[in-house]
Amino acid sequence: MKIAIFSTHHFKKNFLQKENNNRVELFFLETWLNEGTAILVKGCKVALI
Repeated sequence: MKIAIFSTHHFKKNFLQKENNNRVELFFLETWLNEGTAILVKGCKVALI
């Protein structure tokens, strides 16, 4: 499963990768979710904001 995570800071990314332990595919985005960035999550089952 691929999960998109918006507005990810470096310190959050490190924590989430460690806790995930490669169980699911994490797709990190530094940008906020909006009308223009929603297309970036195509193919993801979940989007976290």
